[in-house]
Amino acid sequence: MPYNIAMISDFFYPQPGGVESHIYQLSSKLIDRGHRVIIVTHAYDHPSRTGIRYLTNRLKVYHLPYWIVYRSTTFPTVFSSFPILRQIFIREQIQIVHGHASLSNLCHEGLLHARTMSLGTVFTDHSLFGFSDAASIMANKLLKFSLSDVGHVICVSHTCKENTTLRASLNPLAVSVIPNAVVASNFRPLQPHEAKIIHDRDNKHALLPPPPDPTQPIGPGDPITIVVISRLFYNKGTDLLISALPILLRTHPNLRFIIAGSGPQAIDLEQTLDSLPQQLVYTPTGQSRVILTGGIRHEEVRDVMVRGHMLLSTSLTEAFGTVLVEAASCGLVVVATRVGGVPEVLPGNMTVFILPEVEDVVRGVTEAVGLLTTKAVRRDKFHDLVKNMYSWSDIARRTERVYDLVTGSESAADNFEEEWAHYGQPAQTQHSGRGSQIQSAALIDRLKRYFGCGIWAGKLFVIVVVVDYLIYCFLEIMYPREGIDVCKAWPAAVLKADKFVDEEDGELERFGTLRVSCAQQPAALLADFAIRTTAKDVTALEWSSDSTTVAIVSNKLIEVQGIEGEAHPTRIENGSGSLGRFVAADFVAGHHLLTLWEFGRAKVWNLSTGKGTDLGDLKTTGDGPAWQQRPSPGGGICTLALLARPAAEDTLTMHFPELFTSMQPVKLPTVDAQSISWSPDGRWLAVLDTPTASLSVHFYTPDAHHYRSYPSLAPQEAIEGLGIKALTWSADSRMVALSRYDGTIVLLNTITFAPLAMIEHTTTVDQSNLPPNQQTPIWREAVSASSERSYSMASQPVSPPLSRTKVTTEPNDLGIAEASFSSDGGYLATRDERMLSTVWIWNVATLAAHAVVMQHNNVRRVSWHPTRATLAMLDCGEGIAYLYEVSESSAPVTVNVPLPGSPTLSWVHTAAEREPVVLATAKNSFRVVYPEGCESVLSDAQVGAESGGEVFEEGASEDSLLDVLSGRKPAAPLHLAEQSYTQMVEVEMEEAEEDGGDGLDDTFREKKRMNAEEVDPLDDSQIF
Repeated sequence: MPYNIAMISDFFYPQPGGVESHIYQLSSKLIDRGHRVIIVTHAYDHPSRTGIRYLTNRLKVYHLPYWIVYRSTTFPTVFSSFPILRQIFIREQIQIVHGHASLSNLCHEGLLHARTMSLGTVFTDHSLFGFSDAASIMANKLLKFSLSDVGHVICVSHTCKENTTLRASLNPLAVSVIPNAVVASNFRPLQPHEAKIIHDRDNKHALLPPPPDPTQPIGPGDPITIVVISRLFYNKGTDLLISALPILLRTHPNLRFIIAGSGPQAIDLEQTLDSLPQQLVYTPTGQSRVILTGGIRHEEVRDVMVRGHMLLSTSLTEAFGTVLVEAASCGLVVVATRVGGVPEVLPGNMTVFILPEVEDVVRGVTEAVGLLTTKAVRRDKFHDLVKNMYSWSDIARRTERVYDLVTGSESAADNFEEEWAHYGQPAQTQHSGRGSQIQSAALIDRLKRYFGCGIWAGKLFVIVVVVDYLIYCFLEIMYPREGIDVCKAWPAAVLKADKFVDEEDGELERFGTLRVSCAQQPAALLADFAIRTTAKDVTALEWSSDSTTVAIVSNKLIEVQGIEGEAHPTRIENGSGSLGRFVAADFVAGHHLLTLWEFGRAKVWNLSTGKGTDLGDLKTTGDGPAWQQRPSPGGGICTLALLARPAAEDTLTMHFPELFTSMQPVKLPTVDAQSISWSPDGRWLAVLDTPTASLSVHFYTPDAHHYRSYPSLAPQEAIEGLGIKALTWSADSRMVALSRYDGTIVLLNTITFAPLAMIEHTTTVDQSNLPPNQQTPIWREAVSASSERSYSMASQPVSPPLSRTKVTTEPNDLGIAEASFSSDGGYLATRDERMLSTVWIWNVATLAAHAVVMQHNNVRRVSWHPTRATLAMLDCGEGIAYLYEVSESSAPVTVNVPLPGSPTLSWVHTAAEREPVVLATAKNSFRVVYPEGCESVLSDAQVGAESGGEVFEEGASEDSLLDVLSGRKPAAPLHLAEQSYTQMVEVEMEEAEEDGGDGLDDTFREKKRMNAEEVDPLDDSQIF
């Protein structure tokens, strides 16, 4: 069953560390499994983290304003945190409080107050402590007090379990071992093509040695780089590292060191390096053999690790050692001290174990150097081994079993231990099953457990618990829970365990299932096709690039139908992994489908094999697309550009759906990127930044290298005002138009991305000083009392009407409303937000105005014919198509489309030699309009209800609409008696009657039709 869980600890992001990463990864996977998880921690000042923050995967974080005393630990007050924690637990309807880290004061206080509120509690210990020094004795006594009334304890290693059991005097049956894990895909070994890329783009670590070429063997005298990634504290063995470093530099002249980390002993390390002779610290070429990078972010760890050959860990105490697993996943040989739970982390063929002594550190490094130079270790196999050993999804499943135990869930019966029956004196009334391990929350039972903690400490603990209970009673009276608002949960469903199927490449298929049927389409559908779906909430249709397959998108289901018979009917069902509804689908790379959930999570499916690849969280909050397939006129492997924002930084990733792989994400120099756009020839990718914070648009090559930004950061190119609103490529990719919020358009060439011209829309047009034959024609529409429309040449000077003076439903925005190139890139049509009824047409060759058309009503859209480069259509939402042939001197032509509502007009892609065809779509009907005449009669298209679901048939006779428009079938001759070139096709929406339904259902038929789905399946303007 799904739980509402609160992770509570003093240690969390933005502070880097193993505990912080463990909490985040575990929480994310629990959310994927259908649970609702929040994190409670304290506020951070650098960078500022206060209040409530939302992270990836809808993870909610409470940053409480508490005073920090030492190493990110809050000041212990015991009772002062109770009011705010009670508010959070009630608001979020928490059922389980999961604390982390023995030295986290916030964790211990949260567990105490949770038990007072009768909530389930779980504690995870990540550290090892001694028994002899005063600090350890005090910490152990505090731990014993805190864990005396905790439902279950988790340790990250068996050594940690023994240590925690002894320190807190726990029953070993109440302690489980669940290790940490790593995201193996984030710690991949260095690939041959990445070495130069990482070295060139990493400006922050420019002094670091270049990454080694993984294809080249290591010779006896070749440089070997040792990586050290650790906090520079005493317990992490910094003193041991400082003592061994001079000996290693003297013994092995080919060694290089990269030390990443910060801490109080960083000064000691720097002083040691300064005291060494120069010939030890520097190479003969003047390069430093020991580089101190300081603290690095978690996402930079992999780029530092792949620059080395081995990882050195000199920690004096370690419960697990996540950095060891990360290094092995990157293909590094690990040299680590044999302390704590380190021997349990990796097998012996990946690790050289050493004692925490200087001489043994030197011996271990020497042994590892020998393994590298003699090729006695297969580093290229490390990544696959680690990927199979550690998985966060497996950790989440095992943690979920612990939650079942402490809550008494029925699914916990398989985990029952007979010895647990008397542990903690569980109340019989709460022992709800064989697998339940619920401790009694009655005050008397709790006091009994605390009283046994010691002669004097037990009595003190009892007093603390009694006071805490009295405070709880006071809060219940003064601030009753009925007056506390409950937070609304994200749309979520429970994900079944069988949905978690590991894929062959190690990626986890977490969300949704894909079923492919081998049944072929009926032969009758080869000529006339039908869209059949059982979904009642269809939101959109998406066609493949070859128009042979259509994806029917609904909230919980996506059906893929083929119209030629060779495609298999496919169903993609929404899993119950808390992703919400399907909101989009897009065909990429031929037979692949990208699906997007409402919270930004995306996945690419191979429709042939059913294999899926997670794309993480796309940035769908921008004004434009967050993904786009690269146009490839010459063919080749499909490249899918993805825009994401992990860790509050925009990133660009090139994904290859056919290869099931991606390039390493590239950080973007943007504040808040809004959209990405490929040029039609696929040579350039533009990234548009938010106009309120940045004025630039950035251009990248297909391999994600930054080429140019406009305007650049150079002072001579600085532009004042708001930024860029939209970007439009010309069809021939020779030019790009940047529409700005100040009402100007900048035209750039696509070779150097230097400006060619700047276009401005004036509120008054005056060409009276020019000869009539040199004046730009300005056409003005006039509407008579009988609604007859005509055009006349406006006398100059003339002022186009302003949008604010007209009655319109469109907002009065700033800047350019639209800019569109003709199909050959020779003309550019633009509209200004101040003058929405005016269309400006510019000649790109002369960079001058070619014509101006002033409509009576606001223009909704200007569209160019896909093959006739000089034919433009203006859509004002009036059911009238205004056609303007820009190469002629005649006025625009009006074509009436008597269709109810406000139809949307679009061109049908036909050959240039054929007559133009306009498709008008409304809510429940559409029309095919032939402005210049046609030689065909179209058949009716109807929607009927069948037993299999709703059916939309296009063409029910030999004259199929698809075949006529595509030219596959010759058109029938048109009779002279016909007076119109349009044939209206009504689409009747019928509700299927359920078997055994009451006859009174017909009374509400009209009401049902009014509430039917309003999405027009043929209106491609509403599809994403």
